[in-house]
Amino acid sequence: MAPKKPSCLRSLLLPLSLTLLLPQADTRSFLVDRDHDRFLLDGAPFRYVSGSLHYFRVPRVLWTDRLLKMRWSGLNAIQFYVPWNYHEPQPGVYNFNGSRDLIAFLNEAALANL
Repeated sequence: MAPKKPSCLRSLLLPLSLTLLLPQADTRSFLVDRDHDRFLLDGAPFRYVSGSLHYFRVPRVLWTDRLLKMRWSGLNAIQFYVPWNYHEPQPGVYNFNGSRDLIAFLNEAALANL
């Protein structure tokens, strides 16, 4: 029996985690203050105001526009899910190019401070 290949999802988790955590690891903090029922961002009370964006339904050229509009409307976070069937249309065939580039979307969201 041939050795099992690591799944694409597992191979994406480390780079994704590093992309999200390392740039701000030394300067930012996010804590849950259970004593006062609130979030703390860099030590200050923080209200989490989020909206949902389905990156796979928005053309890539409009990602920045939509993310900035969300930020300008008062949101400070985004919610999204990753539709795996969009990235793996057939078993073992993965596509993270163009409008399927999840890392590029996360980078755009970070640039919009979301």
